[in-house]
Amino acid sequence: MKQLLIILIACGCMNYTIAQSEVKPIYLNYDWKSTPEKIEASEKDKLKDEVMLFEKRSVEFAEYGDGFYQMVLLHNIQLINTDAGIEENNKVYISNKPGAKVLKQKARVIKPDGKIINLKESDIQESKNENGEVEYRYFALEGLEKGSYIEYLHYMSEEPTLSGASLYLQSSIDKKKVEYDIICPKHLELMFHSVNGMPNFKKDTLNADVNRSFIDTTNIEGLKDEESSAYNANLMKCYYKLQKNTSSGKSNLYTYLNVSKNVYSNLYETPSKKSSKKITELTSENALGKGDLESKLRNLEYNLKTEYGLTEEYFDGISDLDNILTKKVTNETGTIKLMIACLKALNVKFEVVMTSNRDENPFLTDYEAYNFLDETLIYLSDLKKYWSAGIFSRIGFSPFEFNNNYGLFIEERIVNEQAFGVGKVKYIGGTKSEESIDEINTIVTFDASLSEPTVQVERKLSGYKSMIPQFILDMVQDDAKKTELKEDVLLYIDNEAKLTDVTYENDNGKLAGKEPFVARGKISGTSFIEKAGNKTLLKIGMLIGPQAEMYNKEARKLPVSTQFTRQYVRKIIVNIPEGVTVKNPEVLNFNIVTNDEKALQSGFVSSYEMKGNQLIVTINEFYNKVNYTVSEYEMYEKVINGAADFNKLVIVLE
Repeated sequence: MKQLLIILIACGCMNYTIAQSEVKPIYLNYDWKSTPEKIEASEKDKLKDEVMLFEKRSVEFAEYGDGFYQMVLLHNIQLINTDAGIEENNKVYISNKPGAKVLKQKARVIKPDGKIINLKESDIQESKNENGEVEYRYFALEGLEKGSYIEYLHYMSEEPTLSGASLYLQSSIDKKKVEYDIICPKHLELMFHSVNGMPNFKKDTLNADVNRSFIDTTNIEGLKDEESSAYNANLMKCYYKLQKNTSSGKSNLYTYLNVSKNVYSNLYETPSKKSSKKITELTSENALGKGDLESKLRNLEYNLKTEYGLTEEYFDGISDLDNILTKKVTNETGTIKLMIACLKALNVKFEVVMTSNRDENPFLTDYEAYNFLDETLIYLSDLKKYWSAGIFSRIGFSPFEFNNNYGLFIEERIVNEQAFGVGKVKYIGGTKSEESIDEINTIVTFDASLSEPTVQVERKLSGYKSMIPQFILDMVQDDAKKTELKEDVLLYIDNEAKLTDVTYENDNGKLAGKEPFVARGKISGTSFIEKAGNKTLLKIGMLIGPQAEMYNKEARKLPVSTQFTRQYVRKIIVNIPEGVTVKNPEVLNFNIVTNDEKALQSGFVSSYEMKGNQLIVTINEFYNKVNYTVSEYEMYEKVINGAADFNKLVIVLE
């Protein structure tokens, strides 16, 4: 969806960006020094696994050969201090964009004794996709040892990205000296937008031949990835785009006003007479049933996603309605067009939503660029739910990385019989925690000797929690594999136990997002108990399933970013044999909650009661927010670890 749709929405602006410069690319003849530059490292730097002592990056928009390209330079010198640093850097991978051409690529290792090992051209390998296109290049570095320097340089030409791109300053390692510049012909002007504390680009006022903006800085601290974080979204980086062409007098070239018009003209295709007939069939009562609007749209979604194949390959007419309805194969753009045509046939109110992956590039509300429009949803206004073209999603449960984010909502307007698209930036809400529940109900019954309990298990998965098993079971053809996958839902508690009397409900993709996936069965085995003299130790905590733990040795730096709000509901009933007592039931009480001034954010709450010969334990673990600030992390961690602590609980029966 990304590449094709961005081409569609950018095509109206390409004539503004034609190069009118005879200046050769500035770094066309750039090279490293024949004798490696000696850069001293501090004693503190030598304690790190690796340190970037020098990094130079440049993106230059310029005429080269027979076209207009962005010329990309990278030159860095890196110090390797430890075995971990060697392991991380003994192979170098360079991604390859479509249309890119490598003009220069070299690397060398400078060993502690001064010996230089140069990379040979023959050492560079290429990995190609099924179409024979190079996806990335890679090579191994020989002779790498502690105290070695790696010097790497590449220079390549790429198709220009003027509608919106980003340049990352920060990574996981410290950078001691950094030189970045972005250059374009003097009749073109760029707009920059720095985030996460990245320094602003400065304008070079001494070079009159080109427009050059630069950053020269030192001591950029590395940012380590942390569990449950949106790492790339939090790195120092700068967004940039072409803003003005002084030669043509055009400015504000890439705006959401332009996008709204172009998206409308490309996605709202008027069906031909032949296509109209087929769309009428797809949206008929015979195809969708007599239920309410949501029921009909869910049936429509299932029919479209099972009857029409989705491909990433491109061929002429792949997203034209006539071809889609005839060949029954298309790409995501074609699927969106078909969805729109069906919704219009049903007179359903909707808006097309263009957005981004919040874990990579959260949609900005104060800066307009097309790199925030990589993903597409449809907002069903009457249902207040989102619909995605992706096959592993359902109405109301669109890909979670697009939710809890902003987006450009484009709706159809008709004035004087003229139809066009109007866009507005709005928030894309997520689902509520009660919509995605993992529920486990267990009943534990002992034999007379208290040596081998039988556990009746019922597990219900709803919302996002049910998506994977329901979709996978729909797609797996092998019966034995399908049975194994189903059983894994119950053996989640104990994968070594014996499972019998298994039944399932709603185990298919048609009910995904609508009805919960339900699995029931009996588990028997001895892993839940241990004997200690005349006492029986029941590992009751195991019955909630395995739990993750979070322990930060260092102070948390990144906010928590989870996939979606959710709940884990557990009910455990233990049938206590006559004459047996529970010695320590009080350990089952937990009350760990976090809240703000509005409502509860998250919690792990458990309690017990004795009813006759039954011990009844109820547990509710909930996460009502997706994002938690650094200041909220400690309490969030306590909730996560509360579940892990409960998982270790043992009660004593005597």
